[in-house]
Amino acid sequence: MNRNYIEDVKRMSVADRCALFTGASGSRTKEFEESGVRSICMTDGPNGIRGDVADCGTGHTKSLCYPSACLLACSFDRDILNTVGYYLGLDARSRGVDLVLGPAINLKRYPLCGRNFEYYSEDPCLTGELAGAFVAGIQRTTGACVKHFAVNNRENKRMSLNCIVDRCTLQETYLSSFARIVKKYRPDAIMTSYNKINGEYAGENRYSLKKVLRRDWQYDGLVISDWGAVNNIVDSIRCGLDLEMPVNDSNTEILKKSVYSGEFPEEELNAHTADLLRRLDGICGRRKDVRFDQEEAYNKLADIVAECSVLLKNEGKILPLKGKKRIGVFGELAIKPRIQGGGCANVQAYGAEDVFTAVRLRFQHCECEFSLGFAEGKNGKQAEKLVSDALAVAQNSDVCIVAMGLPESLESEGYDRKSLKVPGWQIRFLKALYQVNKNIVVMLYNGGMVCLDFEKYAKAVVECYLGGSATGAAAAKILSGDVPPAGRLAETAVRKAEDFSCCPYVAENPDVEIYGEGLFVGYKFYNSRNMKVIYPFGYGLHYGEVKYSEVEITDKKIRIHLVNTSDYDVKETVQIYVNFLDCSYARPGAELKEFRKVLVPKGGERYVEIALNSDCFEVYDYNTDSMTDYSGKAEISVRKNAREIIASRLLTIPGEKRKHYDRNTLIGELLKTPEGIEIIENKLKQYLIKAILGNFNADYLSMKNGRAIGHERFNSMMENMPLRALVNLSSGAFSNEMLNEVLEHLRESDVHG
Repeated sequence: MNRNYIEDVKRMSVADRCALFTGASGSRTKEFEESGVRSICMTDGPNGIRGDVADCGTGHTKSLCYPSACLLACSFDRDILNTVGYYLGLDARSRGVDLVLGPAINLKRYPLCGRNFEYYSEDPCLTGELAGAFVAGIQRTTGACVKHFAVNNRENKRMSLNCIVDRCTLQETYLSSFARIVKKYRPDAIMTSYNKINGEYAGENRYSLKKVLRRDWQYDGLVISDWGAVNNIVDSIRCGLDLEMPVNDSNTEILKKSVYSGEFPEEELNAHTADLLRRLDGICGRRKDVRFDQEEAYNKLADIVAECSVLLKNEGKILPLKGKKRIGVFGELAIKPRIQGGGCANVQAYGAEDVFTAVRLRFQHCECEFSLGFAEGKNGKQAEKLVSDALAVAQNSDVCIVAMGLPESLESEGYDRKSLKVPGWQIRFLKALYQVNKNIVVMLYNGGMVCLDFEKYAKAVVECYLGGSATGAAAAKILSGDVPPAGRLAETAVRKAEDFSCCPYVAENPDVEIYGEGLFVGYKFYNSRNMKVIYPFGYGLHYGEVKYSEVEITDKKIRIHLVNTSDYDVKETVQIYVNFLDCSYARPGAELKEFRKVLVPKGGERYVEIALNSDCFEVYDYNTDSMTDYSGKAEISVRKNAREIIASRLLTIPGEKRKHYDRNTLIGELLKTPEGIEIIENKLKQYLIKAILGNFNADYLSMKNGRAIGHERFNSMMENMPLRALVNLSSGAFSNEMLNEVLEHLRESDVHG
C-alpha cells in the first residue's frame, strides 16, 4: 500500500518536522520511530568505507581502499567502473551503510586543484559516462550520492569562492556530466557544493538547483548539503535542498521561527517534509542482507588497477620485464606506497602491499634489491648517502624500477597544489641514476597530473595514479606483463602550469573567479590553439599493437575493423569526436562524444560498431536557455587520442527541434531555410531597403537566394539586423502587427517543414 506522506507529516509536531531537515550526527539522519521516520547512515566515500562510522554498525575495522577516480577514469571502460562500484556498494551495505558519499565528478578545469585525485577527467562526456556506470554499480546494493553540485573546481577558498560562469559554459561543461548521470542512472542523492555560482551559494542557487536540477531535469532524489555548507536554510529548502549535514540545531530553530512567523508557511513545510520522507524511504528500500568477500574484491581490483594504468613510454620495449636477472627497486614510494588522496575520503586501508614486496614475490627467479635513493625530508649528507648507496645497487642491476610521484602532503582536499612539478629531490636522483644505468622504468604515483619533462631520463614511464590497496600487486602485474596496462590519459599532460586555459583567471586565494575560458577546457583549448603538449588527452600505449584496418562513417553510425598484429591481447580504446561546424557561437574544434574499450586477441581481429545517440549532438541554445539538438554540418572523427585522427567524415545533421523565432531573431537566421528566404524576398525586401538605404524603391536591388546581388554592404547589414529593427527604421511602414504575422508564418513553416 502506498504511504500517504502528507498525512504522516501532519501528525508530527512542527518542531519535529523542522528537525528532520538537518542530520542527527555526522553520518546519520534523524529517526522518529512513532511517526515511521527511519534513519539512514551515510559515509565517505568513493575510495572505501571510513572507519569512523561506528553508528552505522561498521565499527573501526579497516576497509579495502578502492582505486581513486583519477585512475579509474583512464580505463575508458564502463564495465570496469560498474564492477568497482558494485564491490564498493556491497562493501558498504555489508557494514550497514545506506548511502555512499560518492562519486565526486567535478571537472578538472584546474590541474593544480588539490582534490583532482577524486575527480575523473577534464572532459564531461568521459566523466558522466564512467561515473554513471560507477553509480549503477553502487546502487545494485546501496545508495550513491553524486557530488559536488556544482562548479567546485578549486580547493582554496572553496567555502566562499564566487564562481562567475556564463550559462552556456555552465550547461555544456560543468553541469553536463551531472545531467548524464541524473537522466540515465537516477542516483539516490546529490550533494551540493560550498561555493557560490554567479553570486548565489550552490545550496540555495535558484538557477542550478531549482531551475536546472529540479525543474528541467525533473530530478526527484535526495539533495543534501556538503558538511556545513548551508547559508540560509529557508532559501535552500525552497530551491530544492532536502537535508543539511551534519547536525545543526541552530538552523532547526531558524526554520521553526520562519514557520511560526508565516515567512515559511506550514503548507509549504509539509510539502517539503513529505518529499524528504519519501526520498529517505526510497534509500531505505534498498536494504537487504548481503555477503562481501574482501579477498575476492582485492584480487579483482589488482587486475583492474594494472589495466587502468597508462603506459606513456616504452622505449626499446623494455616492458614487460623479460629475461632480467637483477632488478633494482628505488624510491620511498616503493616501500611506503601512495595509494590514496588526503581528506574526508581517506580510509584505513586493508591489504596495502608495497611495490617492492610485490615485485620480489612475482620475480622470485630474479635477484631483487631495494635501495631508498631518495626520501621526503632527507637533505645534505643524508641525501648524498642515499644516492650513493642506490647507485651502487643500480650498477649491478639489469633494470632499475623507480617509484616516483607526489607525497600526500602536496595534494589533499582543502587546499590546492603549488606546482605542477614532481619534487626536485626525485628528479635529481633520477638524473644521477641515468648516469650509471639507462635501463630505467618510472612508476608514477600521483593524484593529479604532473609535468613529465623528466621522462627523457627513463626508457619507460607508467602513470599509475593512486591504485588503493592493490597498488603493489598491480605494479607486479604490469612489470611482468601478467596484466598489461591499457589505460588512456583522462587529462592532458602539459609542459607547464602557464599552459592551462584557466591560468589567466585563477589566483592563489581568490574571492571571485571568472571562468573566462568558457568551453575551452583541457584538450579543447590545447587543440584549438595547436599547442604543444607532452601527451594528449586519450593517449596511451600497449605492449602489443592494434591497427585500424577499415573505418566506415555513415550518418551517425561508425564501423571499425581492428587487427592485432602482436603477441599480446590488446584492449584498444576507440574514441569518437564531433566538431560542430555550424554553431552560432565559438566552440572547440573537436569534442569527445563516445568511446568504447574493445578486446582484440593476439593475432586476431574485431569489428566494432558504434551508434551515436542524440546526447552526442546536444548544444546550448541561448534563446531558450537550455540544451537542444544540434542541426547543421558536423565532422565526425575516429581517433586514437585527441590529436591522432584515424578517419573523419563531414555530415549534415538534420534538425529535430523547432527553431526559436522572436522579435530579436537576426534576419541572417531566415537565410538558413527556404521559407525564410521567400519571406525576405517577397515580404521584407522593400522595408529592408528603407531601413538600410533610406528609400522605398523595391526595384533598387535585385535579390537571389535572399541576398542582394552586387551589394555586400547591404547583405552584411541585413544579416546582422534583428527583425524588430524593421519596425524601428521603416518609419512605421512595417508595423508590429506585420512583424507578428511574419513570426507566426516562420513558426508554422518550421513545424510543418
